[in-house]
Amino acid sequence: MSKQFILLTFLFIITLRSFADNLLFDAKDSFTDVLKNISFEEINVAGFSSPTGAIDTLEEYSLSTYEITNRQFASALQYGLENGIISYSSGESLTFNGEKLFDSLPNWGPDVTTIENYGINEIDFNSSTNSFFIDESIADFPVRYVSWYSAYYMAYILNVFNEYESKNQLATWSFDKEATGYSIPSFWQWFRAGSAGSFIYPTGNAIDTSMANFDNVIGNPKKVGSYGPNFFGLYDMAGNVWEWLQDDDESNDGFAFGAGGNWLDGEESMSIVSEPSFSYEKKWFSHRGGIRIAYQNKEFSETSIKAPSSLVGKDFKASWYDSESGEQRSEILYFLSDYEFFLRYEESGSGLYVYSSSFSGYGWDTHNHQGQIFYTIFDESGNPPY
Repeated sequence: MSKQFILLTFLFIITLRSFADNLLFDAKDSFTDVLKNISFEEINVAGFSSPTGAIDTLEEYSLSTYEITNRQFASALQYGLENGIISYSSGESLTFNGEKLFDSLPNWGPDVTTIENYGINEIDFNSSTNSFFIDESIADFPVRYVSWYSAYYMAYILNVFNEYESKNQLATWSFDKEATGYSIPSFWQWFRAGSAGSFIYPTGNAIDTSMANFDNVIGNPKKVGSYGPNFFGLYDMAGNVWEWLQDDDESNDGFAFGAGGNWLDGEESMSIVSEPSFSYEKKWFSHRGGIRIAYQNKEFSETSIKAPSSLVGKDFKASWYDSESGEQRSEILYFLSDYEFFLRYEESGSGLYVYSSSFSGYGWDTHNHQGQIFYTIFDESGNPPY
């Protein structure tokens, strides 16, 4: 075998290895698929009450299974670019509704070691293809160096993408609480998902560096989901990167709270507190901070009826057993008061019983008012269920 052949073979192997080490995710290729497949976990709110008495109940909601990744955020940027929501040229600040999403995008080249690039976001822009891209090796790491406005943008894009535009209230940088869709989590949503109401840490009543990325043991963020899930199936609620909350810090104008700790923080920052403990200016970009997204379906509940006071004036869907016909059916209910409702599309007789976790075994009394049959919830003693 000639020396020349050995040299060419060696160079070919090195080239292949270099290519494998520098694979890129180009958001333009698959941004719709990425946005479509962001997973969420439903949070059980039964029996919730805040330790401080700030609120009595939480309406049913979900949180994203993982912290939002570089891949997902690059896809949201690409969607915004393709649909005229944002515009960008290399070297400019990337803005949305007048606010920066990043302070700058990195200069991509052999002198940049992306995983050590603290203080700068790892997503870049290719002006020749008009696309956002990210090194595949860190595409599923949590996006960081993002402002509160970046977190809002992520939820905003998911609402537009999923046709929940009414949820977005961009003029006031807020979300319609009565509309179905995505948002930045509130503190109490985060608190419930991180503690289940009683645990000290998002991992339970104990935590160590085998359960979460903190205390600077690793030295940088890790791929999302590198540690086990918590009791609700959520990953990295402790450590990795802290996460923006929707709540404003009313004592500091232009500031919002965060939660969750990060890979540099010590154990004390991993514990769940009964009120927000730190805030940052919304314009601030931190290499330690990231994003998680909340979702609420305000249109109907397919499996059970929750918190009667939240139902008034709204349609809900539930499964019923009609004792007269012996049939199982689904109906749309419209609640007029805490315990009074009618079937929006069909009037029916008495003897209906709901098969749900909230009202199992309760009956319905009927009465007529101005030609409309109404139903009132009662238990076997004649009392309302709450």
